[in-house]
Amino acid sequence: MKKINILLGILYVNTLFLVIIFMEFVPIIIDFISTFILKIGSVANKSNDSFNGFYKLLPFLFIIWVFTYIIFSIINIISLAIDYKNNNTEIIFKKTKRIKLGLIPFWIINFICYLPISIILILVGHGFGFIIVPIFISASYMVLILTSIFSIAYLKNLHKNRKIEFKKFIIHSILQLIFVIDIIDIIIILKKYGKSNAA
Repeated sequence: MKKINILLGILYVNTLFLVIIFMEFVPIIIDFISTFILKIGSVANKSNDSFNGFYKLLPFLFIIWVFTYIIFSIINIISLAIDYKNNNTEIIFKKTKRIKLGLIPFWIINFICYLPISIILILVGHGFGFIIVPIFISASYMVLILTSIFSIAYLKNLHKNRKIEFKKFIIHSILQLIFVIDIIDIIIILKKYGKSNAA
């Protein structure tokens, strides 16, 4: 579980940087909202200078995050594979629960920050938004994929132990690849099978 906690810590450090960047955007967002209501045509000119101070920092932070994330993701996936091979159902259950439910605040904070930033970058970023926003989305999906690997491993373990049918395994695995739905689905799964598998 220590490796899982380290990975969660890395992700929340990334969220901290995102919040700092978001705070830099707050004056731009306020200006955008007020200008949109009064006169949308002047937004780009007012906001342009504010972008110059921090947009160069984003790729640098992203690269550091990616390398750190990849290293600890590989470590955790290898550990998960060993647990699956040894049929450590309880450990897989605990890891899945920890990483899925432990990242709920992460997703909420990221959504609150990414949405207005993305809108502003697309509308007044002079083309920069169409580059950085897909990066935002890709980074978020990288995190979803990792958490889904744990969920799918748990589902596969349930199927291997004949606790769910193959059809249910496929359906739940697909749901684990969809934002928001994956959280709802895994809560149902953990609640339904958690006690019996931890026993």
